[in-house]
Amino acid sequence: MMNKPIPLFAVVLCCLLTACKKETVVKATNISNAQAAVMAATALASNAYGLASIKNDIVLYSKNLSGTGKGCGVVDSFAVARQEPVTSNINYNYGLGYYYTVNCNDALQDNLTANIVATGSFDAATLTSVNTSNIGINLSSLAGTATTYSLTGTYQTAGNFQTIDDTPLAGSNTINIDIQSLVVTKSSRAIVSGNANITITGTVKNKNAFSYDGTVVFKDATTAILNIDGISYTVNLVTADVAAM
Repeated sequence: MMNKPIPLFAVVLCCLLTACKKETVVKATNISNAQAAVMAATALASNAYGLASIKNDIVLYSKNLSGTGKGCGVVDSFAVARQEPVTSNINYNYGLGYYYTVNCNDALQDNLTANIVATGSFDAATLTSVNTSNIGINLSSLAGTATTYSLTGTYQTAGNFQTIDDTPLAGSNTINIDIQSLVVTKSSRAIVSGNANITITGTVKNKNAFSYDGTVVFKDATTAILNIDGISYTVNLVTADVAAM
């Protein structure tokens, strides 16, 4: 008995089904090293009202001290609102409370303690966040002929985030920046050099927890080198742009 030929349409259908079989796509369920770098960059950059902007506020206050200011050891407190300028590539809206204390030595201004609370949000190209930041900074070299200030202290921000990419992730995060040293020019407020340690921790909603440790080396007014768990990035301290090295 002769075998019956297979109908042409059946052959074509079989080929199409084989050709169109999709590969399994594994969607991300946690924050990657590169996404953690973006989180760190927004905590640092002025266009997201990060540490670079807070530094500017503190230095400007110190430059405008006249005489003994509010007096040695007296807290000077006030509140302000901040929104992005037209030149910013990131939308932000923050309310801030500033608490400054001038510390004196033999009745002469010596250093400045700044405690700042910032609550608000930012909307960047690949990340949005609603957060609260608590900052404690000491600025030294108020007196004398030095042309630079030295800043040390901590910057912590915590809140909720949403990534904006092929696999959007939402959750909560905390970023801690431990400023070991930050040298800033008195006249221009520009960063000269410095270094800090940084941790980025959090949880992706209904998925996984994440934790990254790193370091920041401030190179100049606009550039820092961020290393997170052995992977290095350049960070633009104005725009928060990140590029792997």
